Amino acid sequence: MRLLLASLVFLAVPAVAQDATTTAWSSAIDGDRLKEGQTCFALKAGEDVVGFQRETITPDVSIEGPAWRIVSQQVLPERGITFVDHFLLDRETLAPIAFHSILNGQEIARLSYLNGRIFGKRFDRQDKSAKPVDLTPEGPVLDGNLWGPLLAALDLEEGMQLRPQIYQYNDGLGRFVIDVTGVDTIETVDGPREVYLVDMGFSEDRLTTYLIGTADGTEYGTRADGFSTTRLPSCAGVDAAG
Repeated sequence: MRLLLASLVFLAVPAVAQDATTTAWSSAIDGDRLKEGQTCFALKAGEDVVGFQRETITPDVSIEGPAWRIVSQQVLPERGITFVDHFLLDRETLAPIAFHSILNGQEIARLSYLNGRIFGKRFDRQDKSAKPVDLTPEGPVLDGNLWGPLLAALDLEEGMQLRPQIYQYNDGLGRFVIDVTGVDTIETVDGPREVYLVDMGFSEDRLTTYLIGTADGTEYGTRADGFSTTRLPSCAGVDAAG
């Protein structure tokens, strides 16, 4: 899931067209790289922990075949925010099948992806009303709310640049910017680990840096302007904090 704290700062940033010469993105995705399980992160503003993120990945089966079900919950207690995204994705390609988003108990988006068509409803923040979604994009598309698990499924390498087409329920069709800018060794809950530094966002001037393990695609955290996430050793205590 996208980093909610960064989204609060860069709300409704428009997507921009990208150079078509970047690496072909669909062939770089291998959904089998994802692992079943649950991971939790601390959400930080500066050095202060202001919330938590829990991400649960479960194998499932859709009408079309093997799938991943991903549920990502972000809780910011002091701001009174609980954000939950539900994804159903093709297990091999991560092509979206269904998406459902809930903010503070209110459904704000419900989408289906079928035969190249995207349809459903979304909540319009300005009009405060539900709006229909029905479009048929040209070519394959990813869900624009899926960030960390997408990077974990990519066969990353230093210098890689990807511009996958996405649909995001607030902003419509666009493209992710995904640039692998380098490699670093960081201290993690698992000890020192080598990670790719991956800049990701909706446009080149609004990026979050993800720390993705070079060995197995583990997401260790993120860095954005004034905000960050850090992978926790377990999810113990996260329920109580929420």
